[in-house]
Amino acid sequence: MRALREWLWSLAAAIVGLAAPSQAADISAIPGTNGGPAIILVRGDLASGDDKAFANVALAHSSAVVILNSNGGLLLPGLEIGKAIRLKGFATVVPDGFQCASACALAWLAGSPRFLSPNGRVGFHAAYLESDGRRMPTSTGNALVGACLNQLNLPTSAIIYITSAPPEDMRWLNLDDAQRNGIEARKFDPGSSGKAPETASTRPLTAPPPSSPTPPSTAAGQSAPPFAPDTRPVRSPPGTFAEYPAAAALTEHAQRPSSTLLTSVPTAPASAPPQMERPTSPAAS
Repeated sequence: MRALREWLWSLAAAIVGLAAPSQAADISAIPGTNGGPAIILVRGDLASGDDKAFANVALAHSSAVVILNSNGGLLLPGLEIGKAIRLKGFATVVPDGFQCASACALAWLAGSPRFLSPNGRVGFHAAYLESDGRRMPTSTGNALVGACLNQLNLPTSAIIYITSAPPEDMRWLNLDDAQRNGIEARKFDPGSSGKAPETASTRPLTAPPPSSPTPPSTAAGQSAPPFAPDTRPVRSPPGTFAEYPAAAALTEHAQRPSSTLLTSVPTAPASAPPQMERPTSPAAS
């Protein structure tokens, strides 16, 4: 497990060192070996076309762990990526030092299971429209978010928690809040020794400046149906990440040079976002 932890940190450094994409998120994949799951990396603000790029990657793998590092971006691509994650049954992970906010956090919620590290950050706020430099909550966008969260079988307490922060603010999730509000999340701690799960520290985190947020293609101006309902019974989380089957595959990848692991995936050209989506200007979230 120490090799796994070191590999994850080296992977994080490699991702942070990449140039920020100008119009789309960087989506890449590490193929699975010996029947193990692949690792899909999503980095950067989500833009139009990223959902299709992610779907192309997802279709190539029967199982995968999705590692997320994004400040958000457009709303609909985030929801569509989440839908692909849920339909494929992929796990989602936000490791230490990574951040997944706004539209990215909605995609993280679709993971089965969801993993969050004590020092990784998942942030939520209400969907909004920006006009004349002002951020105004959009009832249409938040209704769509609520419908998708309901399809994930999240309780009312979770939906309120996820959508109640105003557009200019951010509500940062930790494992304690997740448990209190009915959001099933497991501690991501590759170095843990197999003890019962521990809750993440509740020390306050300073929120960064906000930034914004099918698989089958849909007609222009339309969105595919929301997430397929998850009818599987809720299970108690395992003691540690090491008990999750993907841990063995991640450990195998730790032995490979990082330069041979990343396979860039071309993204579809960006198109004009629907009105309800969040702009990607520096002031957007």
